[in-house]
Amino acid sequence: MHIWSQKKEGRVSTLPSPRKCITIITIIAMTACPWKVSFALDEEPRQGVHAVYQVKQTKGSRGNIDLLFSDTITVLENRLTSLGFTEGTVIRDGTDRIQVIIPDLQVDDEILDTLCIPARVEFKDEADNVLIESKDIVSAMPVRLHDTGTYCVALDFTPEGAELLTLATTANLGRVISIEVDDTVISAPVVNAVIGREAIIESPHMTAEEATKLTLLLNSGAMPLRIERIETTAITITPDMTVRNLERVPFDMSAPHRLLSSVIQFVVRFLWQ
Repeated sequence: MHIWSQKKEGRVSTLPSPRKCITIITIIAMTACPWKVSFALDEEPRQGVHAVYQVKQTKGSRGNIDLLFSDTITVLENRLTSLGFTEGTVIRDGTDRIQVIIPDLQVDDEILDTLCIPARVEFKDEADNVLIESKDIVSAMPVRLHDTGTYCVALDFTPEGAELLTLATTANLGRVISIEVDDTVISAPVVNAVIGREAIIESPHMTAEEATKLTLLLNSGAMPLRIERIETTAITITPDMTVRNLERVPFDMSAPHRLLSSVIQFVVRFLWQ
């Protein structure tokens, strides 16, 4: 039997057992390793695109900024999936940037700019009061009207949104309710009847492509934070690529990482006893 001990000032202090040492080393190694890019890769390197987005608003944003970042990343992931880039990875970078890594060179500026469109929908009355917002919409679908042949986007609302739609159309019979997307009026119909659950965004000049694009944006959700693409680079993506390999700014330890670090320190101290 092996006894691990050392003498210090006349006292004998027992060192951690080999098992504890291995556990501590493993925890430290896990903490020290940078986060890996999450998409699956073959052994062979692949070409891809790395885009950096600058967050244009943080101060004055309503709600917890970490939650807004998380929701923004979710919207970006939804849009990547809808566009067919299921292996794309979205990562928060510090306090005001978001990185997007796509292992596909068939990505052009239009796609990368589509990712950061706010896609905020607002129904407004003639006094410019907001009656319904993006959060009240549960889904959208592109359709073609049989009588006119024009394209539009059909909206389905949440129960709360449906109630708001009923109240809005009841209060504005015979008046105009404008439908705006990112502060641009897309449609301004006169309300002829009370509407309950569904509505359409219609424009006489909307094309099939525009209807499909608007549907994609609405289904992925409105962007909680305003972001702008500031950098695009073609990169070679390897299986061992990590997030830190791509960062050009000091790594910022966000709140979740600080919490993880505190937990690890507690575990290490406990095991050392």
